[in-house]
Amino acid sequence: MDTLLIILVLGAIALGVAVWIARRSKPTRPPEQQMDQDTAWNDRVKPDTPSDETPKS
Repeated sequence: MDTLLIILVLGAIALGVAVWIARRSKPTRPPEQQMDQDTAWNDRVKPDTPSDETPKS
């Protein structure tokens, strides 16, 4: 049982180190992509003011 526990702990440490190295070695983005990141994902679709689409009689 002690051997299994040691193997599991060493495996978990090795997995953690591998994930840490993989995350740190990601290539950085070119400066052109880092400059403007505004994608307007949270802008309103409709304006706040009501539009003049009601038919006039």
